[in-house]
Amino acid sequence: MLEWLKRHVWKACDRPKRFQGSNPCLSAITGAGRKVCLSYFKAMKKILFLIALSAALFSSCKKTTSISVTEAIVTVKGTSDCTLQLDDQTVLVPQNISGNPFGRNIRAHIYYNDLGATEPNGQSSSYRKVKVLQLDTIITKKTVPNLGPNENDKVYGTAPVGFYDSWMTVVEDGYVTLHFTGLWGYSGISHTVNLVSLGYPDAGSPANTLAFEFRHNYNGDSPSVSGRLVSKVVAFDISSELASIVGASDYYIVIKYTFLNGVSRTLKFHYEPGTSANLSEGGDDDSLAEATGLN
Repeated sequence: MLEWLKRHVWKACDRPKRFQGSNPCLSAITGAGRKVCLSYFKAMKKILFLIALSAALFSSCKKTTSISVTEAIVTVKGTSDCTLQLDDQTVLVPQNISGNPFGRNIRAHIYYNDLGATEPNGQSSSYRKVKVLQLDTIITKKTVPNLGPNENDKVYGTAPVGFYDSWMTVVEDGYVTLHFTGLWGYSGISHTVNLVSLGYPDAGSPANTLAFEFRHNYNGDSPSVSGRLVSKVVAFDISSELASIVGASDYYIVIKYTFLNGVSRTLKFHYEPGTSANLSEGGDDDSLAEATGLN
């Protein structure tokens, strides 16, 4: 779903400077040449007057301070009132959206203008008023149960993927958001991705470790014959898994997957509630081209 709330067109306020030219009148001129030059200066006076008048009329434009545009991934929340959870502690309050347009919590990629702080009574989080310029929803899913290796292959698929170590690959607000890539064919068939909750860490892992497996299903598409790398962003709600470890002050999150060359790999996050956690280990940025033979 693509939600275009507003396109912002940037325009330059400053007008270009005018100069007399590369061959101005000489400082000492007599006769007919003097008349020509005097006429030139009279014309220039009129032009300079018009320029000064224009500068006065557009002075407000020149004095306007530009508002920076911020790009972010947020959780769209609320029903009658819409809020955008930026991270575990920061809430954006859109001034140009009334109510949650999606009717449920969903992750989204946005561009916005920060309009300043606002602190609702009794709220400890940092609230910021914002104007949303663009909002694109991100596929947001629940995790799926572990059916065992064989059934996982049949139901969830075995197609390989690669992950980017980018700012969009992050754990925050009870979600893990993943910026990944995979091979897509030209059949138009939709692929499916899932995050399998394994429910147990590997032997020797800390007790506060949560283990998952990322699964990709071609659903009958045939990218191995003629395909291309396609980048996607998907989010998974892992709040129930986080809540299952009672009293934890931090979490180690491990995501297993099959890379594009068929080798098993792992992503790791060290997440502390109240913060945002990017990858602490993993990411395939340097080996994507080598694995697929694509540049």
